[in-house]
Amino acid sequence: MNKIETKSIAIGEIKQTPKNPKTHWVEKIVESIQEVGYVEPIVVDEDDMILAGHGRLKAMTEIGETEVDVVVRRGL
Repeated sequence: MNKIETKSIAIGEIKQTPKNPKTHWVEKIVESIQEVGYVEPIVVDEDDMILAGHGRLKAMTEIGETEVDVVVRRGL
């Protein structure tokens, strides 16, 4: 069974997926986070590799955050 948990992690520990095909409008993501907050966590696997949220990671880095809450999806 796949297990899901949440944790706080230093942004520098999150690994980007090398084959991520998407490009992101980071400025709009930054504006959204500044307006409503960080409400949709980045999703990572048990090795802290991003499964979803590359744009959010870039935006949080641009904002100057050093730590974020992530959802960890194990056992994929």
